[in-house]
Amino acid sequence: MKKFILYSALSALLLFACSKESGMSSNDIGTTTGEGGSMAAMTIKGNYLYRLEGGNTIEVYDISSDSSAKVVRTVNGGEGLETIFPYQNYLFLGTTTGMLIYDISSGANPTFISRYDHVFSCDPVVVQGKYAYVTLRSNGTRCFRAVNQLEVIDISDITNPQLLKVISMLNPHGLDADGENLVVAEGSRGFKWFDLANPEDPTLISFENTVPGYDIISLGDRFILVGDKGLYQYNYNKTAGKLDLLSIIPVNKK
Repeated sequence: MKKFILYSALSALLLFACSKESGMSSNDIGTTTGEGGSMAAMTIKGNYLYRLEGGNTIEVYDISSDSSAKVVRTVNGGEGLETIFPYQNYLFLGTTTGMLIYDISSGANPTFISRYDHVFSCDPVVVQGKYAYVTLRSNGTRCFRAVNQLEVIDISDITNPQLLKVISMLNPHGLDADGENLVVAEGSRGFKWFDLANPEDPTLISFENTVPGYDIISLGDRFILVGDKGLYQYNYNKTAGKLDLLSIIPVNKK
């Protein structure tokens, strides 16, 4: 059952994340793992699947059985829930007004820990170490009042997240951090590669503006860009200060 749900999540990513505003995936999160981006609306850890529903609810599914999955709890997370990112024993939820942090060490019972507030925006989030990276984006009529920027947040005190840095962006979408690399999709504008040697102060290495990008899937020394016409696999080449395109998987949208 867990493998089936994980496969379904990845299939959803391939089918839907190539659109300009949506995506589904799963992330590397413990005993059951996969690779996915920051636009996910569901994720798995151990025997539980966590899914955002209706913009205000976290649904918790028990997937320990090989033949069935059942909802064991629903949690009211407030309005504007958009994305879900797991890290260690926590869920980081991107919302239109901030980032919510839930403790999931008990599995079936997500417990609210803290929130970080920002201006009204569309908001994916990823986490690495003691830092969260959040993109805020304007989006047509839904987030028309928003700003377009990347924020670096200190989460060393999980109960009291603190803003460290703001970097101006064009129209940022999904993102992912892996070691000393951070890649941020800029929608129809392309995508940006940052150096995280100093994780509090991402430094721009290159701006690739020829391939539209909407989400990022990290794979260690390389990553997959989810574009509007397919999946593009790149290798980091810091010695040359550039990205090497390794492969393209075209996806035909109907």
